[in-house]
Amino acid sequence: SAKFAILQYTITATAGLNGTITPSGIVQINHGASQNFRIRPNTGYQVDSIFVNGVYAGNDTSYTFTNVTSNQIIHGTFAPRTLTITIGTNPVGRRFIVDGNIYDSTQTFNWTAAETHTISTDSIQLGVIGTQYVWNSWTNGGTRTSNVAPLVNTTYTANFTTQHYLTMIANTGGSVTPPSGWFNRGQSVVITAIPDSKYEFSSWSGTGSGSYSGSGNPRTITIDGAINQTASFIRLPVQITIGTNFSGLTFRYNGVDYTTTQTRTVTPGTSQSISTTSPQPGATNTRYAWQNWSDGGAISHSIIPNSDSSFIANFLTQYYLTMSSTPNGTVFPVTGWQDSGRVLQIKATPNTGYAFRGWIGTGAGSYTGMLDSTNIQILNPITQSATFTLDTMIITASAGANGRITPSGSVKVPYGSSQTFT
Repeated sequence: SAKFAILQYTITATAGLNGTITPSGIVQINHGASQNFRIRPNTGYQVDSIFVNGVYAGNDTSYTFTNVTSNQIIHGTFAPRTLTITIGTNPVGRRFIVDGNIYDSTQTFNWTAAETHTISTDSIQLGVIGTQYVWNSWTNGGTRTSNVAPLVNTTYTANFTTQHYLTMIANTGGSVTPPSGWFNRGQSVVITAIPDSKYEFSSWSGTGSGSYSGSGNPRTITIDGAINQTASFIRLPVQITIGTNFSGLTFRYNGVDYTTTQTRTVTPGTSQSISTTSPQPGATNTRYAWQNWSDGGAISHSIIPNSDSSFIANFLTQYYLTMSSTPNGTVFPVTGWQDSGRVLQIKATPNTGYAFRGWIGTGAGSYTGMLDSTNIQILNPITQSATFTLDTMIITASAGANGRITPSGSVKVPYGSSQTFT
């Protein structure tokens, strides 16, 4: 018996670079049958040509043999695609560089797939006053300057972080934190005013979006633009004491008289007036003489205290020294006021024909006695009285042999009087 088998043919399927054909290799096919082939380019490529038995058969991604009656050959070739590439920045308007060319607006390029290009941008770009942009990343994850070879339509965006300048200013009397510098837009920043000693925080004055004005401290601000923050401080009040070194004496403070020590709280740097009078009376035969103010000022002057201070009017006690004598002599010094504690010489001088007979003194430090010249110490009011009496002269009378004189011997004769001898 005779046996018959259907004829078979081969289709040889091959693909060039950058793509595939399926099925590939030598494919067996029965006489009169059909066979489909899928031609698939790699990413970034497209079907350039299909050759069947060496003859161009189009550039579809599929080809079908029908009613095959002989051996066949199919071959696919591929070519790079033309891509649409978009390059820009976020936020828009920042500068970027493509293959050495500088742009500041979004650009669209037609590039051949897998072709290498260089994209770059600056690390920091300035905006309006107080604003800068710091490069953060490219959307493809590349470095700030990098080579790219896209295979598909791609958008490259340089992402920048917007920063604003925070200017921190401290007026006299304190300091501020943080220091002036750049901060990311939307960042929360705690601002703190730190007063110096003798000062206290007063208020913040702020300008710019997100700034703060008010008395809160510390305070959190949000950086929404360039911001100026100024901290003001005021001096703490100071305490001053005004008085005299002896109680009960009169002084004047800001036009009002006082006899007791006064304490006042005043604003630093403001002018106050103090004065006193001299001398001022005390007990009998006692007075007080102004010597100085503790700050060295005149008896009447203005003060401008900047710290806790005392202003004391210093007085010296003076006592009255009364000098007197009986007639026919003089005393030194003359009657008058003397400083307390002073050591003073007193002297009694009789007139001619008279003799000093002694001092009588009253008061602490006085002298009673026969010294015509001596020292006393002024410890209280003192009275010193000197006594003078007529002086007595001595006449010595004597007689020779064979007679006599009367009166004889030492004869006392008051100064200026007469005496008869026989």
